[in-house]
Amino acid sequence: MVADAKASVTFISAQDFKKKVESGEKYYLIDCREAVEFDSVCIKGAINIPRTVLEAQVSDKAPKKRNTVYIYCNNADKAILAASVLPEFKYAHVKVIDGGLDAVKAKFPELIELNPVRDGAKSKAPTPASGGCGG
Repeated sequence: MVADAKASVTFISAQDFKKKVESGEKYYLIDCREAVEFDSVCIKGAINIPRTVLEAQVSDKAPKKRNTVYIYCNNADKAILAASVLPEFKYAHVKVIDGGLDAVKAKFPELIELNPVRDGAKSKAPTPASGGCGG
């Protein structure tokens, strides 16, 4: 399944991706790992759309279909599958980061964000205050 999809997607190396980041180009960076994985580490600027819900969420979270989409997971397998379906949703410029998060983390640790903030707030719910009514 991954081998078939691999033939239909375009890859970008970690080095070339870093050049795109530095260029100021407008793009979407999609992390297609599960939320629990994203919550611990991601590439700076990524939006989390797990592969399991990609089809349902991608149009809302990445509405400008003419922008290039860079997509990754840990090592690229999930990203290959995800990238292979995005053209069905009219995304014309989709590239898988070759080697995924592992490659970017190894070569460009400055592009990595630990415990990222999502949508302007921490993704985890705050701890409720103790002390009873209104406490």
